[in-house]
Amino acid sequence: MNNLKTLILSPGNSGGGAVFEYLSLRDDFVSPFNNEEFRMVGDPDGLYNLYLECYKNYSLYGSSIAIKRFLKYNKRLANLKVQSHNKKIKLCSKGYEGIINSFIKDITELEYFANPQFYRMKLNKIDKTKIFLNDKVNGSLKNSRPLKVIIPKDENLFINHSKILLDKILLNNIHSKKTKKNILIDQAVNILQPLESSIFYGNRKIIIVIRDPKSVFASMKRRKSFGFPGYDLKIFIEWYKWIMKKINFKKSNLILKINFESFVLDDKKSIKKIESFLKIKKDINNTFDFTQSRKNVYKAKKILSLKEMKYINKELKDYTIW
Repeated sequence: MNNLKTLILSPGNSGGGAVFEYLSLRDDFVSPFNNEEFRMVGDPDGLYNLYLECYKNYSLYGSSIAIKRFLKYNKRLANLKVQSHNKKIKLCSKGYEGIINSFIKDITELEYFANPQFYRMKLNKIDKTKIFLNDKVNGSLKNSRPLKVIIPKDENLFINHSKILLDKILLNNIHSKKTKKNILIDQAVNILQPLESSIFYGNRKIIIVIRDPKSVFASMKRRKSFGFPGYDLKIFIEWYKWIMKKINFKKSNLILKINFESFVLDDKKSIKKIESFLKIKKDINNTFDFTQSRKNVYKAKKILSLKEMKYINKELKDYTIW
């Protein structure tokens, strides 16, 4: 599937949702996951982590443990429910687990069972007893070796099968064998390594949305975000510095960096920039409400104290926009 995949990334509470919503309202885009985030590639135990463990940090048993964790993660993802139109639905359509299992078969060069020392160290007494009985009493070699060791195929084959995997998942969620529309995915890859972790999407473009740190902290504080340090200003300052230094903003024709404030306050210029970057036609019928989004630009003034805003302006002066 050679459709353009547009991947929207932001470092948390940074306005990426506004850019995503604007594109989702275009007739030439489709969001396979009902406008929800799909993090399977970039999450811990996700596809990119599996790739690293199999080829960049490879060890005989390390890749097997990574595959085991990958399967466990995707089993949970297959059952994850999200809110959609006043009801909860599964994020991934029926058949998701089967697609994942087929992928593992496709990337497997060789498999066998073992019980290496590091694995025996993790076993409890009951498991050790079961293994002993299987080995000594039943003579079952397979059951006395609980770890399935999987040796992966060549790296290029893994990448090719990963592209096929994602295409199958996307089409399965669209409920179609093919589509002419551009694919839109929110938080699709690792924001700290956007180019490297997005190779499995093939024909892709990445839009990274950032926002004034005062607004970011105010949003985290108001929403009590579980994944971010919105409960402590000093920790947030250090976290924000670290994130902004780590995000790879290096020049690439695959990456466009946009400020949330610029997107909603100077929307005509921002839209032209996005259209040019994605090589898409001008959309004159988009119903995105820029007026509503503009109200969020300075919302931090109502949430944060003057002292908090001054402190952020001082400590994060290289990143403030207003």
